[in-house]
Amino acid sequence: MYLTVHMVSGLLIGNQIGNPWLAFLMGVISHFVLDAIPHDIRELNEWQNRDNNKKKQAIEGYFDAFFILLLTIFLLSINKLSLGQTTVSALVGVFMPDLLWIMPWVFNYKNKWLEKYENFHLTVHKLIYKKIYITAWIAIPLQLAFFLILFSIYLSIE
Repeated sequence: MYLTVHMVSGLLIGNQIGNPWLAFLMGVISHFVLDAIPHDIRELNEWQNRDNNKKKQAIEGYFDAFFILLLTIFLLSINKLSLGQTTVSALVGVFMPDLLWIMPWVFNYKNKWLEKYENFHLTVHKLIYKKIYITAWIAIPLQLAFFLILFSIYLSIE
């Protein structure tokens, strides 16, 4: 899933769990559970691979960061964003798996542990479906549905 969906799951976890360490662990677990759901977009992958893959992947990341910023601003404007210790721990937990995944790419750094981790992360993406990439007509509504379900649950919790 995109980080925007992961963010909402982290907010939910952080607001429901009182222990920061458990919130972090549940954030990491929720990241991989969400990543096992088919979501990687075939058309986006083809577009990225046509010429400059890294710049196009960065553009994809900027869009995701932009939506996270909009979501944060919206939640702040309606007083629904509480960033206590457990919520921050859960957010670190949901974001860390992807941050570790892109670290070698961003810093042009390789090590065996990170390569094994990348293979594990890719394996999680393929748990339910054999091909990583699905059409945008499936991937986008699926991600939007998960976002809306998690977000509506989050907004309904006081």
